[in-house]
Amino acid sequence: MQALSQVLLNHDRCFACGSKNPRGLRVNFMREDGLTTGHFTVHEGLESLGDITHGGILAALMDAAMARWLFDRDIVALTATLNIFPSGWQFLLVRGF
Repeated sequence: MQALSQVLLNHDRCFACGSKNPRGLRVNFMREDGLTTGHFTVHEGLESLGDITHGGILAALMDAAMARWLFDRDIVALTATLNIFPSGWQFLLVRGF
């Protein structure tokens, strides 16, 4: 597995939080009281049925929050299992803990 410094060096293209990904969600995660927190506003085009946020978007946000929480602790890991439930909300607060 790559060293954390190498992973973070290429992380700016991440779909969820990469600042240099023009098609990405660009969530800005920050550390707060032992949690990794990111705010994201769901915009038109990211829904599946009606105003329900697409499950892939929810999965990407949760996966990114988990990864950032681990990165903040110098841990590099991959997601093995992720379970999600539909959301009709337009503003999401994503936390990794």
